[in-house]
Amino acid sequence: MATAFTTPTEIKQSLRKQLQSGELFKKHFAGLFPLTVKLRHHPGSRSLNTEFDRCSAWARSWYAEKVEFELKQMVTRRQTQNVPVGVIFKSLEDVGKYVGCSREIKQALAAVELTRSQLPELITFLTEEQPGFLWQYVVGAPEGDFALMLQFCRFLKEHPRPDIYIRSLDLPGMDTKFAENHFAALSHLLDALLPESAVDTACSVRESSKAGFAKRYGFKSEPTRIRFRLLDRSMPENGLFNQAADIEIDKDSFLQLNLKVKYIFITENQVNFLAFPDLPQSMVIFGKGFGFASWRRCALFHQQGVHLIYWGDLDAAGFEILNQLRLETAPLKVHSLLMDYAALITNLPLAVSAHVQTAKQLTALTPGEAQAYQDIIEQRHLPNLRIEQERIPFHRVHEALEQVLEKYGRLTHNIQVIGQAAPK
Repeated sequence: MATAFTTPTEIKQSLRKQLQSGELFKKHFAGLFPLTVKLRHHPGSRSLNTEFDRCSAWARSWYAEKVEFELKQMVTRRQTQNVPVGVIFKSLEDVGKYVGCSREIKQALAAVELTRSQLPELITFLTEEQPGFLWQYVVGAPEGDFALMLQFCRFLKEHPRPDIYIRSLDLPGMDTKFAENHFAALSHLLDALLPESAVDTACSVRESSKAGFAKRYGFKSEPTRIRFRLLDRSMPENGLFNQAADIEIDKDSFLQLNLKVKYIFITENQVNFLAFPDLPQSMVIFGKGFGFASWRRCALFHQQGVHLIYWGDLDAAGFEILNQLRLETAPLKVHSLLMDYAALITNLPLAVSAHVQTAKQLTALTPGEAQAYQDIIEQRHLPNLRIEQERIPFHRVHEALEQVLEKYGRLTHNIQVIGQAAPK
């Protein structure tokens, strides 16, 4: 099959990709124009001799483009032919005209000149390190947006880690949601502009993480809230907290709480959290999956004689959360509830097949937990097995809770299961 010659359409597509990636902007700022774009596949002497009509049609399609060519002489049986082997662009603006992106290129170059006059520290970032930023965040944006981005960056340069809410920032012409709506673009500029001391690199900025943006650059963010219930509201030491059946406070306040409790349960299911039975000297926390980095500072966990008990789903994620909780709160000891091999086997009829679960090295599991985790990962009972907390009958939950209280201290009263008579 004859080789297909490079067409004008293919070159235009290639040039647009190079604009989007920033490659052509980088060449422009490096002074590499005039620029010759080679035609990878073009007629040679052999093609001209054997397929002259096809070669002529290809050449006519190129000459109709009205661009400047690099020509190469090809000797044939008929005569010497000048064949286009490259397209010459004298400037980036010429490329823009050719591919229909003149307005976009003008907008990008204007943004660079504005940066040069207002924040020259970002010139290297825009012209050498990440010129693709121009196409991704400047081209096509409403007029004036980039100027506001520079204004925001100047503020943080002059007031690093300001410790205010982003929406309370009052800059000329900038609405209170501007930074939140442009946090991805701003994060690129700020990382290039600010010193290391002004950036918390432990807080990554993902495309959907506005909270991560606030923490990374020293703004206040909406506080994490912890929800809990006292399961024994008869302890006078707990004061006004006894009057609330369901409590939610900010994390920092929760970490400093000084409540009289002996058993602290953490459960991941809201209904189970609400239905947790009354237990002596106990409380239950509504967990929210991963994220226990600051929990080791919780004053409640460090009270003498306190037992911390975690109840999660019987699946890979549940054991990963348990493992992380133990690592983050070490050297405190964390027990588990209904999360061992016996619980897995007992509740197998309740299992469903969940999302794909990948094996991880969990170093903080007990032998019984590790055996259950291994069964789940190796799919010994069901592919991607999952037994959700809320599927386990509550009489089994109550039995497990009685065992916990009997193990760590004598019961002061019995746990009654709804629908069953209280023990005599």
